[in-house]
Amino acid sequence: MHKLHLNQLWLAEIAAIRDSVTEESGLIRADGVRYRICRPGPAFTVELFPSFSRADEGIELVFDPQDLYCHRVGGHASGRYPSTLDMVTRNVHGIDAAIRGVPGMNDVRERFEPQMLLVFCVAESLRFDRIAVVMDQIIRAGTGRGEQHHSPALETGPLYALFKNWGSVSAAMWRAVSAQVRALGALPHARLTREQREHTEAVALLPADTRWRDAAMAVSVIKPPGA
Repeated sequence: MHKLHLNQLWLAEIAAIRDSVTEESGLIRADGVRYRICRPGPAFTVELFPSFSRADEGIELVFDPQDLYCHRVGGHASGRYPSTLDMVTRNVHGIDAAIRGVPGMNDVRERFEPQMLLVFCVAESLRFDRIAVVMDQIIRAGTGRGEQHHSPALETGPLYALFKNWGSVSAAMWRAVSAQVRALGALPHARLTREQREHTEAVALLPADTRWRDAAMAVSVIKPPGA
């Protein structure tokens, strides 16, 4: 089980989980960072802790590594994001309240929004390092450790175009590279030679896909080719 704390460890722990459940690809981002790829495998669990917590206050989120889809939160089945997710505003204390409250909420309607808020915080931080940084900033601001210019509230609206279009952005990445790199990307690392693992190619989006340029710089993990 992976531990994740809503405190100054957020970025480091998200990076460690991301590296553990995904594989490095041969695709290179414009800033020189290698994109990572989702792979099929056994479900993994993230235990999420509030900003100030006891050891027994974590809530478990269960994910499928092939798409980082969360299917259980606090023992309850999870589903798709609500249509209002682009209008959510929460500070770190609101996220704390969701962590502590969801396990005891038996009414599906009552827990739906706080449950999906937790899914958003974890899943989208894994997929997008830009969202992980935003989370880190609101955590630091909300716990008195942030910079003055950091917002103390998570606002999903400005991030909506990123997480809504993750699949489209992933597909655009693969269209931007050679057939050889796409073929290698379809294979797990265990089936690649050392030379194939070290083969890289910079992503230069096709003219038809330039609308994804900003998202391409924000995303860390992409779906495999054809997924």
